[in-house]
Amino acid sequence: MSHAGSALVAQVADKVGLTKALSLRLAAVKQRRRGHDPGRVIRDLAVMLADGGECVSDLGAIREQDALFGVVASDSTAFRMVDRIASTPGCSTPCGRLMPGPARGSGS
Repeated sequence: MSHAGSALVAQVADKVGLTKALSLRLAAVKQRRRGHDPGRVIRDLAVMLADGGECVSDLGAIREQDALFGVVASDSTAFRMVDRIASTPGCSTPCGRLMPGPARGSGS
């Protein structure tokens, strides 16, 4: 099964700075210097949902497409990341506050 359209979602998130903004905002939840970037994990979860996934284990569909998505976190790593984000005070900020002003658009 092709996931090329889903790869476009990931590329757009990277291009507009969403993945980087997520990484910076969620840096506090990363437990090891090495390991998966929290912004990438959340981006990959969003791509999985856009691709029709319904649970963390559906990450396997994009994990199998490493030419399109690169390294994708394991199901357990993604679950732990979501759990850490949910239990870290201040990390459940509305998405609009993740992006710097110009990236959000001026609304005009």
